Amino acid sequence: MDPFQTQQQIRQNASELSDYLSDLQSWGKQMQHKEKKPNTDTSDVSKAAASKQQHLPPIRNSSQAKAQLQRNQELAAKYQSEGNEQFKAGKYASAIASYTKGIECLPSNAVLFSNRAMAKLKVNDYEGAEIDCDASIELDATLTKAWFRRGLARKMLKKYNTALQDFESVLRLDAKNKAAEKLKIEMQAKLKVMLERSKKPQFLASKSSKKNKAKTDKKSTSANDDKSDEKEKVTVKQTPGKMQRIVIEECSDSDSDSAVGDEKVNMDRKPAPSKQSGDKTQSNVDDQKQSTEAPSDMDEFNLDVAPTNFIAFEKLWSRAKTAKNRSLILLALKQKKMDKIIKNMMDDTLFAEMICAIHYIAIHSDIKDALVLLNKVTQLDRFEMIAMFLNETEKQLLQEMKQKCVAQKLQTFVFDEFE
Repeated sequence: MDPFQTQQQIRQNASELSDYLSDLQSWGKQMQHKEKKPNTDTSDVSKAAASKQQHLPPIRNSSQAKAQLQRNQELAAKYQSEGNEQFKAGKYASAIASYTKGIECLPSNAVLFSNRAMAKLKVNDYEGAEIDCDASIELDATLTKAWFRRGLARKMLKKYNTALQDFESVLRLDAKNKAAEKLKIEMQAKLKVMLERSKKPQFLASKSSKKNKAKTDKKSTSANDDKSDEKEKVTVKQTPGKMQRIVIEECSDSDSDSAVGDEKVNMDRKPAPSKQSGDKTQSNVDDQKQSTEAPSDMDEFNLDVAPTNFIAFEKLWSRAKTAKNRSLILLALKQKKMDKIIKNMMDDTLFAEMICAIHYIAIHSDIKDALVLLNKVTQLDRFEMIAMFLNETEKQLLQEMKQKCVAQKLQTFVFDEFE
């Protein structure tokens, strides 16, 4: 038998079974009601014979079941027609209400679910549209519009991979569908761009470009300066009764810096260790996890205002350095729309640093806050692509957080997004 005919037959059988169960339940209630009020006129045989047909269960009383099914179909068709007219008039909320009434009358009608999904797309209810399309496809897998509309809903939800699969299903049913072909190509292009971007450390590139620009400005300034010697700036902080702390900033890459610095810092107190000149970015998450001691100025990291854009976020993130300090930034964004701040600037390096900071919150602070932040990370642009390339260290951190959730009997469904 043709697969489409098989699907149609299965759908019809399911509809008949649903109607039968509904009628059987109704008949049972009627019998219980009549048992409470027995018929005292037992001698009237003719009256009992006349009501015999009504007392039969629905499986034998086929005429009553067919009549009820006919009424349901007529009502569903009426509401569907009303919904179509309201949709054409741009009254999408009213159309959704009409389609819902039709579904209540005939829940086996796949077209009603598909039509309601389209109306929900118009009012930007993409999750609701996806659910309705799921129901429509389950009832009738040959309904091309249901596959297409689910692809549209998933596209708007940025589920590009599954949207691509839906458009491919449309083309399997209708190879000449130009709209599906166009959207298929668009989804493939988006996935390709996401894959290419995930391999480029945009977050570090923006920081290194700023450093290169700063070095260029310093070199141009020194070229115009007639002084031959290069000096170091020494900042001395003194607290009464306590040892002085000395922070050394390098002004150039010359080998003579250390000699000049030794002449200026000729004191009886021990200076704080200077930071090495080549700022090496910690690309390995293990280094961040194991670095328990931060530089002296890191102990004074304070977050006065939560960042409202990526530029402010990047400056704070770069200054924070450690997972402990970066956890403060993420906690400040717990009630904010993180996806609006970071936008599409997340790369694999920033992703790894965020996982490390959230792990710090989970282990040393509140696991519930960590779950909220993990959920926000899953909503960031390019998450799906980056999550496909998790390394072993990141998987270990996520596993440790999941184990703590299990120990505290918390939900762990958010970790499924990382698998």
